[in-house]
Amino acid sequence: MPGYAYPVGATEADTGTAKGVTKQITSANTLITIYTASSKTKVNSVLVSNSLGTILPVELYVYRTADTTNYFVGKSRVLKSEYMALPLVSGDTRVSDTADSPTANKTLTEIVLQSGDIIKAKCPIEDVINVTLDLKEGVS
Repeated sequence: MPGYAYPVGATEADTGTAKGVTKQITSANTLITIYTASSKTKVNSVLVSNSLGTILPVELYVYRTADTTNYFVGKSRVLKSEYMALPLVSGDTRVSDTADSPTANKTLTEIVLQSGDIIKAKCPIEDVINVTLDLKEGVS
């Protein structure tokens, strides 16, 4: 069927417990903890919402407990709402054999967190950005 999108490699249902988390960035230009993984977790999507009415840059980081480092994973300019991460589906243009422009604003694919890893975000304005995660805890 043309246009049908299904998850890449989906041969059976994912294990784990579905969960949604929403957190507001409450401090300007400071990394704010959005979610801390208690077990292996797959972040399916990251939705960023802006209530200010002007375009704001939002940066997303993953803190890995294995080496105590904040890793930059993406940046987006958000007017009202924007997905910073979405699941990978068949025919997805986010993966290809050709090089992309370094200025391209690409949507990330899923993020896998180990126990203790943390999703963090920051924005230059406080109390106007909400970050919503759709995730599955306890995946194998």
